[in-house]
Amino acid sequence: MEGWTVPYAPIPCERAIEVRTLFTLYNFRFATGYVFRGESHPFWEMVYVDDGAVDIGADERKIMLTGGDVIFHKPGEFHSIWANYAHAPSLVVISFACDSPAMRFFENRFMRILPRQRMLVREILREAHATFGEALDGPVRVVNEAHLGGVQMLTLLLEAFLISLLRRDDAQDAARQAPERHREWGALDEAVKYMRANLAGNVRFADLCRHAGMGATALKQLFRQQMGASPMAYYEQLRMGEARRLLADAGLNVAQTAEALGFSSPAYFSTRFHRATGMPPTAYRKSVHGAGNAASWEE
Repeated sequence: MEGWTVPYAPIPCERAIEVRTLFTLYNFRFATGYVFRGESHPFWEMVYVDDGAVDIGADERKIMLTGGDVIFHKPGEFHSIWANYAHAPSLVVISFACDSPAMRFFENRFMRILPRQRMLVREILREAHATFGEALDGPVRVVNEAHLGGVQMLTLLLEAFLISLLRRDDAQDAARQAPERHREWGALDEAVKYMRANLAGNVRFADLCRHAGMGATALKQLFRQQMGASPMAYYEQLRMGEARRLLADAGLNVAQTAEALGFSSPAYFSTRFHRATGMPPTAYRKSVHGAGNAASWEE
């Protein structure tokens, strides 16, 4: 309307976490017995254990991490890796520069992430493959200039992951104090145990409800709140995790892995694996079995 003005109230776009630079991004499975004797550098490094187990050195500390754990090395911290366990670890390692004061939260800290945060890691890897190529095994270098905004999207996803960890710390403290949560966590644990015991594709949603002792609506809501996915979508994530283990540790080929997990055909399994991980199982298997050489990064 002519002569009518709206009183604008601008909101500054403050950045709680601002990643300035990416240096390296690794994603591969270390050979059992591999030792990285250590280094320090003037920027942050995040080490996420996708599956398996690994010992991490952080200055004078030595910490065992298992699948779902993440640790942060602050600038100047000497850090090292030992793959000492039977189940060779699959790691995601990202080094980056960030001067935000909120990053002090991550100093000397390791934690277990939630499944919805694992999904953010998956998105980071998908974007990284699209931007840097299939092999994530060293200093970052853009290989696909046509992928618009790839580095920016990667930075935003990493910032979102870090902020989600900051937010969750306060929320979890309150959740732990709520007695009504105990029954829900017990039900969730029973459902996940049943899934893990039946990864060959024969789990029905009705079976999950029975083992959890919950109704369908309540169980769906619980999984979405705590795991960031529906029960059957989370079951698919577990199956894909087992597929990665079979392709890497057990030495199975694609057809054998598809059969072991109850897929109707190798082609169908390949489609599902590619959708879940961002790369075909043949490429994943090739990258894993080349990890003995790739894992020598920074030696």
